[in-house]
Amino acid sequence: MDDKSATHKPKRDARVQIAPTRTADGQPAFVLHHPGAHTYLQIDAQNHFLWQLMDGEHDLGGLAMAYFVEYHAFPFDRLSQLLAQLEANFLLEGTSPPVEPAEVGESKPRIARLTVWPGTARKQRRAVMEGGGRGP
Repeated sequence: MDDKSATHKPKRDARVQIAPTRTADGQPAFVLHHPGAHTYLQIDAQNHFLWQLMDGEHDLGGLAMAYFVEYHAFPFDRLSQLLAQLEANFLLEGTSPPVEPAEVGESKPRIARLTVWPGTARKQRRAVMEGGGRGP
């Protein structure tokens, strides 16, 4: 790791949900899910140990030392691969999913058409939903 990356302090995205599970061979694992990005990532117990320390307070050197103390091995390849996977799945703060482009020919998001008008709101909403009405 170079000097710049050693000072990087990764932080879990607070929106990420986590669920314990088991692999096909019965080993403990965890599924990370970012509901806003619609991404999932399964990690093993050793990566989960690192994930729990990604609180924005620990730099990469601190993560490596904590891993060494726990598992008696240096995690440089593991840590590098884990960070790449977490970033690719938008599971760390500072990463965000791409915004989906609007449909061709649509100048406003669909939700802008779901305006409720006074009076016969149900009939008008149905017309708007079906693309035929514009409101009063």
